[in-house]
Amino acid sequence: MTNEELLSRLESILKQRGMTLYELQKLTNEDVIKESTFYSMFGKRSAVKIEYICEFCRVLDISVSQLIDEKNSKKYLTPVQIELLDEFEGLDDAMIRRIIPMVKGIIFSEKNKQ
Repeated sequence: MTNEELLSRLESILKQRGMTLYELQKLTNEDVIKESTFYSMFGKRSAVKIEYICEFCRVLDISVSQLIDEKNSKKYLTPVQIELLDEFEGLDDAMIRRIIPMVKGIIFSEKNKQ
């Protein structure tokens, strides 16, 4: 993975989570990534050190392999999405088949309100 691909991947994860670069920077440890280094990295596409990758993964609560291996980590779940999936755990297939149309109906209804 090239430096550009890595930075693009990070930006994609942020977009999926509804986060901005500013929010990511505020959550990073200043002792690991200085603010000026952070913005230089994304603005000038400068090199990303391994300690920066580890810090981004810590902040985003993902593993390095999830960041790097796009095939195995197409979706980066938010805490709310994880909570929803946790609620489905333990339900049998018949119950899940009954619930999914209800959830889809709620989502459809909410999207049409906007």
